[in-house]
Amino acid sequence: MKVELSDAIAFLAILVSFGTVIYQMINDRKLNAINLEAEYFKEIYSKYLLYEIPNKRKKIKFTNNRLDGQKELMQVLNKIRQDSIYFLYSDKRFFENIKIATQDLEDYLANCANTTFSLENQKVVFDEIQEKLESIYDTLIKKYHGKRW
Repeated sequence: MKVELSDAIAFLAILVSFGTVIYQMINDRKLNAINLEAEYFKEIYSKYLLYEIPNKRKKIKFTNNRLDGQKELMQVLNKIRQDSIYFLYSDKRFFENIKIATQDLEDYLANCANTTFSLENQKVVFDEIQEKLESIYDTLIKKYHGKRW
């Protein structure tokens, strides 16, 4: 039996069509999973990112060369860890990263609580708090954009 070039091209076109359908189905499943996780993410973290962290951060200041007002932010960081438990089951590496980032800032704030700081060191403390907050936001934003750890 002789195979014509047109028959071979038609067969190849059918294979490519099936491959495209399968590829699209796989991508749709991944996209649906990312969208579902994004919904969970928004539900868990939007209030923290938009309101809680910025409002509690504004309350931190130095009074008599001592850090003051950090306890409320520390409570928010603890709540973030508690609310992140869902990701312990769906993305353990992300859970560990957000746990470490929030605990790092909380520990830093706790260590600063009983220390007297010079004016120069007060700026260093605020810079360190800012850097640690940026790390938390970066971790959360990467997760929101679908990055897998």
